[in-house]
Amino acid sequence: MRWIDGGPRLNVFLSHNSADKDTVRALAMLLAGEGINLFFDEWDIRQGDPQSPSLH
Repeated sequence: MRWIDGGPRLNVFLSHNSADKDTVRALAMLLAGEGINLFFDEWDIRQGDPQSPSLH
């Protein structure tokens, strides 16, 4: 998890509805390509990970 233990400071937290997943994925790729540090659930939460610590 890249935001824990000295990872880069996040600039953007992408919150979305599952119906918007494709659009938000494209936005996440665009932002990351511009060097913006972001939290995107597909990249930052793995199945079985507790959600609470990852969102602090």
